[in-house]
Amino acid sequence: MATSASRTFTLLVSALLVACLSLFLAPAAPAQISNVTDTTSTPIPGVGHDYIQGLSETVNPANGSVSLRIQAPVPPSRGFSIPFFFDYDSNSVHHIEPLEAPYLGQVQWKSNLGAFAQGGWSYSLPALSYNDSELDIALATGVNDGNPVYIIYSCH
Repeated sequence: MATSASRTFTLLVSALLVACLSLFLAPAAPAQISNVTDTTSTPIPGVGHDYIQGLSETVNPANGSVSLRIQAPVPPSRGFSIPFFFDYDSNSVHHIEPLEAPYLGQVQWKSNLGAFAQGGWSYSLPALSYNDSELDIALATGVNDGNPVYIIYSCH
């Protein structure tokens, strides 16, 4: 019993000593900046030295892909200004696409095939597009002399 009481007393004295030293030495260790200059001040919007504008990035934590948008300055117009961006998408540099018949079930790597895009970089501006596509589906219906026989169905 005497050892546990002396151990408790030692811990209590140690804690009291640490608390006293912390209070005594606190003025010697300021935690705040005492002199605010241009290197430590918060940027003020609209003054000309504010935050970097026109850069917007997103990182997908699931796969690490990066999406970056850099807004280019455009001159003001009379009615409305058309926005213009330089875009980078790391997941559009190369992507997997399925092959068509007779290679069904196989895939291949493809690059970004946009009109103004290459290597993940592209221009972003308002655009109108139209897509009309047709896909031929080959359905195996039987075997003739050991070779499969297909019927081709066109899907619009």
